[in-house]
Amino acid sequence: DRLREAIQEEERRAFREQRDAYLAEQLAEERHRIGADARADADKQLELVKQELEMEKAEKVHLLATVEHLEADAEHAQEMQREHDEYEAAARDAAYEAEQAKEKVQGLEDELWKLRHETEAGTGKLRRASAASARRLDVGDADARAV
Repeated sequence: DRLREAIQEEERRAFREQRDAYLAEQLAEERHRIGADARADADKQLELVKQELEMEKAEKVHLLATVEHLEADAEHAQEMQREHDEYEAAARDAAYEAEQAKEKVQGLEDELWKLRHETEAGTGKLRRASAASARRLDVGDADARAV
Protein backbone atom coordinates (compact mmCIF):
# COMPACT_ATOMS: atom_id res chain seq x y z
CA ASP A 1 0.00 0.00 0.00
CA ARG A 2 2.75 2.32 0.90
CA LEU A 3 4.53 1.54 -2.24
CA ARG A 4 1.40 2.19 -4.21
CA GLU A 5 0.85 5.40 -2.28
CA ALA A 6 4.45 6.38 -2.86
CA ILE A 7 4.07 5.61 -6.58
CA GLN A 8 0.80 7.52 -6.74
CA GLU A 9 2.39 10.38 -4.82
CA GLU A 10 5.31 10.30 -7.23
CA GLU A 11 2.91 10.24 -10.19
CA ARG A 12 0.98 13.20 -8.72
CA ARG A 13 4.22 15.05 -8.11
CA ALA A 14 5.38 14.31 -11.66
CA PHE A 15 1.96 15.33 -12.95
CA ARG A 16 2.13 18.57 -10.94
CA GLU A 17 5.63 19.26 -12.20
CA GLN A 18 4.54 18.48 -15.74
CA ARG A 19 1.43 20.66 -15.28
CA ASP A 20 3.50 23.44 -13.68
CA ALA A 21 6.02 23.23 -16.54
CA TYR A 22 3.17 23.30 -19.06
CA LEU A 23 1.55 26.28 -17.30
CA ALA A 24 4.92 28.03 -17.06
CA GLU A 25 5.42 27.45 -20.80
CA GLN A 26 1.89 28.71 -21.52
CA LEU A 27 2.53 31.72 -19.28
CA ALA A 28 5.82 32.43 -21.06
CA GLU A 29 4.10 32.15 -24.47
CA GLU A 30 1.29 34.43 -23.25
CA ARG A 31 3.82 36.93 -21.94
CA HIS A 32 5.72 36.72 -25.22
CA ARG A 33 2.47 37.22 -27.18
CA ILE A 34 1.44 40.10 -24.92
CA GLY A 35 4.93 41.59 -25.28
CA ALA A 36 4.78 41.22 -29.06
CA ASP A 37 1.29 42.75 -29.11
CA ALA A 38 2.47 45.55 -26.86
CA ARG A 39 5.50 46.15 -29.09
CA ALA A 40 3.25 46.14 -32.16
CA ASP A 41 0.87 48.57 -30.44
CA ALA A 42 3.80 50.73 -29.37
CA ASP A 43 5.18 50.65 -32.94
CA LYS A 44 1.76 51.66 -34.27
CA GLN A 45 1.51 54.45 -31.71
CA LEU A 46 5.04 55.57 -32.57
CA GLU A 47 4.19 55.62 -36.28
CA LEU A 48 1.03 57.62 -35.58
CA VAL A 49 3.00 60.11 -33.49
CA LYS A 50 5.61 60.40 -36.28
CA GLN A 51 2.85 61.02 -38.83
CA GLU A 52 1.25 63.61 -36.56
CA LEU A 53 4.61 65.34 -36.09
CA GLU A 54 5.18 65.34 -39.86
CA MET A 55 1.72 66.87 -40.39
CA GLU A 56 2.41 69.51 -37.74
CA LYS A 57 5.78 70.23 -39.34
CA ALA A 58 4.15 70.55 -42.77
CA GLU A 59 1.48 72.83 -41.26
CA LYS A 60 4.15 75.00 -39.62
CA VAL A 61 6.06 75.22 -42.92
CA HIS A 62 2.81 76.19 -44.65
CA LEU A 63 2.02 78.77 -41.96
CA LEU A 64 5.54 80.18 -42.24
CA ALA A 65 5.19 80.46 -46.00
CA THR A 66 1.81 82.13 -45.52
CA VAL A 67 3.29 84.60 -43.03
CA GLU A 68 6.14 85.39 -45.42
CA HIS A 69 3.64 85.86 -48.25
CA LEU A 70 1.51 88.16 -46.09
CA GLU A 71 4.58 90.15 -45.05
CA ALA A 72 5.51 90.55 -48.72
CA ASP A 73 1.93 91.64 -49.49
CA ALA A 74 2.10 94.16 -46.62
CA GLU A 75 5.40 95.56 -47.90
CA HIS A 76 3.93 95.81 -51.40
CA ALA A 77 0.84 97.54 -50.03
CA GLN A 78 3.03 100.01 -48.12
CA GLU A 79 5.02 100.73 -51.28
CA MET A 80 1.80 101.22 -53.23
CA GLN A 81 0.53 103.56 -50.47
CA ARG A 82 3.79 105.55 -50.63
CA GLU A 83 3.44 105.84 -54.41
CA HIS A 84 -0.21 106.83 -54.02
CA ASP A 85 0.78 109.49 -51.48
CA GLU A 86 3.47 110.77 -53.85
CA TYR A 87 0.97 110.91 -56.73
CA GLU A 88 -1.52 112.75 -54.52
CA ALA A 89 1.17 115.24 -53.50
CA ALA A 90 2.16 115.69 -57.15
CA ALA A 91 -1.50 116.14 -58.09
CA ARG A 92 -1.94 118.76 -55.35
CA ASP A 93 1.21 120.54 -56.56
CA ALA A 94 -0.02 120.39 -60.16
CA ALA A 95 -3.46 121.68 -59.12
CA TYR A 96 -1.81 124.56 -57.23
CA GLU A 97 0.42 125.35 -60.21
CA ALA A 98 -2.62 125.17 -62.53
CA GLU A 99 -4.50 127.59 -60.26
CA GLN A 100 -1.48 129.91 -60.26
CA ALA A 101 -1.29 129.68 -64.07
CA LYS A 102 -5.04 130.30 -64.31
CA GLU A 103 -4.68 133.40 -62.15
CA LYS A 104 -1.71 134.54 -64.27
CA VAL A 105 -3.71 133.96 -67.48
CA GLN A 106 -6.61 135.90 -66.00
CA GLY A 107 -4.21 138.74 -65.13
CA LEU A 108 -2.79 138.66 -68.66
CA GLU A 109 -6.31 138.63 -70.14
CA ASP A 110 -7.18 141.62 -67.96
CA GLU A 111 -3.99 143.35 -69.11
CA LEU A 112 -4.80 142.49 -72.74
CA TRP A 113 -8.31 143.90 -72.36
CA LYS A 114 -6.84 147.06 -70.84
CA LEU A 115 -4.31 147.34 -73.68
CA ARG A 116 -7.04 146.78 -76.31
CA HIS A 117 -9.18 149.42 -74.66
CA GLU A 118 -6.23 151.82 -74.54
CA THR A 119 -5.32 150.93 -78.15
CA GLU A 120 -8.88 151.55 -79.30
CA ALA A 121 -8.92 154.85 -77.41
CA GLY A 122 -5.49 155.73 -78.82
CA THR A 123 -6.59 154.75 -82.32
CA GLY A 124 -9.62 157.01 -81.98
CA LYS A 125 -7.42 159.89 -80.81
CA LEU A 126 -4.96 159.17 -83.60
CA ARG A 127 -7.75 159.20 -86.20
CA ARG A 128 -9.08 162.44 -84.83
CA ALA A 129 -5.57 163.94 -84.72
CA SER A 130 -4.89 162.63 -88.23
CA ALA A 131 -8.17 164.07 -89.48
CA ALA A 132 -7.37 167.42 -87.84
CA SER A 133 -3.89 167.33 -89.28
CA ALA A 134 -5.28 166.49 -92.68
CA ARG A 135 -7.69 169.37 -92.44
CA ARG A 136 -4.84 171.68 -91.50
CA LEU A 137 -2.86 170.40 -94.43
CA ASP A 138 -5.83 170.93 -96.73
CA VAL A 139 -6.24 174.42 -95.35
CA GLY A 140 -2.51 175.00 -95.73
CA ASP A 141 -2.57 173.64 -99.31
CA ALA A 142 -5.52 175.78 -100.09
CA ASP A 143 -3.75 178.83 -98.62
CA ALA A 144 -0.63 178.00 -100.57
CA ARG A 145 -2.55 177.72 -103.78
CA ALA A 146 -4.28 180.93 -103.07
CA VAL A 147 -1.01 182.72 -102.66
